[in-house]
This record gives sequence, C-alpha cells and structure tokens, in this order.
Amino acid sequence: MTLRLLASQMAARAIQRDAVVHKWRVFRDIREARELIGATERSLSVLNALLSFHPETALGGGAAIIVWPSNEQLAARANGMPPTTLRRHIGVLVDCGLIIRRDSPNGKRFARRGRGGEIEHAYGFDLAPLVARAEEFRDLADAVHAEKKAFRVARERLTLLRRDIVKMIDVGAHEGIPGDWTRAERSYQEIIARLPRSAPRQLIEAIAADLAQLSDEIREALESFANSSNAGANVASGRGASRQSNRRPAARRTRGGTPVLWGFRKGALVPFAYAATLVAASKLCRCRSRAPRPSPIHAPSPPGSRAGIGWPRTTSVTTICGSAASPAMWTATGRFATACCSPISPAVSCG
Repeated sequence: MTLRLLASQMAARAIQRDAVVHKWRVFRDIREARELIGATERSLSVLNALLSFHPETALGGGAAIIVWPSNEQLAARANGMPPTTLRRHIGVLVDCGLIIRRDSPNGKRFARRGRGGEIEHAYGFDLAPLVARAEEFRDLADAVHAEKKAFRVARERLTLLRRDIVKMIDVGAHEGIPGDWTRAERSYQEIIARLPRSAPRQLIEAIAADLAQLSDEIREALESFANSSNAGANVASGRGASRQSNRRPAARRTRGGTPVLWGFRKGALVPFAYAATLVAASKLCRCRSRAPRPSPIHAPSPPGSRAGIGWPRTTSVTTICGSAASPAMWTATGRFATACCSPISPAVSCG
C-alpha cells in the first residue's frame, strides 16, 4: 500500500454515478501522456489487453468495472508476454494509479454471480480510476500536444535562422560588401556550439533568439549597402538618359527644297527617306494592274557606304503599277547621305 495507491482508491470511490467515458478515447489520452503519467509502452500493452476483456465500450460509474482474466489469458492478449514481465507491468499500472487490485481471499481472480445471473462480487482488476481521472488524462494529453507543437515551431525557426545567416554571410563575403564577415561567421559558430544533439525547447528558443539578433545585424548591413548602390545607379541612369535624349531626336532638314527626315539607326545618323521609299514600293507593288511588270531595276549601293550603318549592298526598286521608278540618285559625304527618288506617276491607279 502506498499513498499514491490510496489516493487512486479514494478517487475511484468518488466517481459520480452518471459519469460515462469512452474506454478507447481514455486509452488514447493515456498513451499520449504516458511519460507524464509514468507508464511505459509495455505496460500500456497490458492495459490495452485488460480493456479488451470489458464487454462494453462505455465505462460508467454506476456499476463495478472489474475484469478478472487469468495470467494465461492476459499474456495471450498482450502478444505473448512472459509471465514475469506481465506481473512487473501490472505493478507499473497499479503504481501509476490506472488500475486497482481487487484480490480475493485466496488470491485468485473470479466473479460470484447471484440467482438471476448478475454479478454480486468480482475479484480482479478494477478499471474505475480510468473513469475518475478521464478529465485529468485529457488535460495531460492536450499539454503534451501543445508542447510538441511549440517544440516543432522552435526547431523550424532555428533551422530557418541558420540557413538565412549562412546565406547572408556568404553573399557579403563573395560580393565584396564592406563589413567584418569573419567576425560575423565566428559569432554564428559560437552560438551554434551551444546547441547539443538533443536540446530541450527552452534552450532551442534561447539560441534562436541570439541567432535572430545576429541575423538582424547582418541584414541591416546588407540592406544599407543595397540602398546606397541603388541610389548611385539611379543617378547614373538619369545622367545617361539625359545624354541619350540630347542625341537621339530626329532633325528635319531640306535638300533642294524637299524636306528630308534624319534620325539615328544603329548608332549612325541616316535619312528616313530611303527606308520610306522601299516600304512604299513594296506596298504599291501588291496593287492589281493590267500593265506588264518588267524585271526589277537594281541600283548599286551608295558610294561611301559601309556595312553596319543600315544600307544593303544592292537595292532593288521594283516597277510600281506599270510605271518603273528611276534609279536612286545618291549623294554622299562621309557617313551622311540623302536619297532622292523620282516621284511616282500619278496617272496610274490601283484597283
């Protein structure tokens, strides 16, 4: 007899008569909180076998909840557990306050029935503590679930912080960003050295807090350098855009009273009239005309032209709606040239 066993018996006697619990739900709560209760895996196997001897799924406080299997039957349902091991784990269940022994005068387990078949006296294992402590087991199981969740969250946070710090230190060292990255790496290694292989949740949270502080310092250094670099790049791009806008606008000039539009193409100042003439010719050639179409007239490349400023080496001007255009006349001075083509006959109409 122990104080814990006496307290378990007192709780069993104080069960309300209308109290009803589901035996397998109570067993699940006990299994989740077994470390807090003090039970072992093998002892829970014995408890599972004892519950299987009770015919009802619901356990109530209105009647005696006693099972009386023999050691042979109990060992068979406990997956063939040896008798000595079985007795030891039954003692563990009794010490944890999960069952109560109800011994007969001769030490055997049996039930005495009345004339109507009802059980008058039973000697064996009383399962009343499972009903009396069902709420306690549920609270312990909830606490275990909350602790597991908090431990998982702490481990995930620690893993993310370690990954981010290593990547930021690597970026700062290889990109040549100003900063003492050797000291940052040394600080990281000192913090990680405090982490054992199997650490409790409180230690993991403390190490994660130190890593978070180090991560904030490294991130602040990287962000300040990135902001200064972006500001310098914006100023340089603004100056380049200003110079580009001063060079690129097209200028309208005249030659012989005919306006010619000049602009930049591939870095050189070229007349737009040449390109516009070819486009107009290609469009008008698609018009339907009854006049025969002679062979194309080939005009040589303009004198003084070079590859890379936009002119092909040979230009083909095709007959336009029955009236052939005269060859292009070129005047060149260095890299600047003007294309003057004869006008198309206005008498020809496109159907």
